[in-house]
Amino acid sequence: MKKLWIVAVLALVFILPACRQSVRTPTQPEEPTLQPGETTLAAQDWREGAGITLRSTMLYGGEPVDVCVCVGDTEILIYRDAPEQEMLAQAGYPILLEHGEQALTACEFEDIDQDGYSELTANYTLPDGTEASFLWFWTEGEGYTLNQEFSRLPGEENR
Repeated sequence: MKKLWIVAVLALVFILPACRQSVRTPTQPEEPTLQPGETTLAAQDWREGAGITLRSTMLYGGEPVDVCVCVGDTEILIYRDAPEQEMLAQAGYPILLEHGEQALTACEFEDIDQDGYSELTANYTLPDGTEASFLWFWTEGEGYTLNQEFSRLPGEENR
């Protein structure tokens, strides 16, 4: 009986921490396993509890597309606003922006270079009061690439 009790306690000691590590808060979609343009069919609408920061419309392949934008600390993920999860693009930051979603003050899609794909502009006001802004141009075959000339890191003067 004593051995059974020890085995039960040891099992709890090893199983409970493993269970706790597998719990994930639904603030943002799982790490992207999709590449831009790929689609997955989910049993339910992926947008429920996905941590969508905003919805907008962007020009994609010359067509206006409704999108869901998920802002994180390292990147912005852009998905088609549809029940099936389809990532259209991602835009990575050149630095870590802690609490990027809360710091976001503006996010705009505009086809600046008239190539049929919207460029992405995002502005942030960080908790310490500094501001940052980033401009990504669409590059065929690569997706969004940061334009450093028209971007501003926290603490930099306007260019």
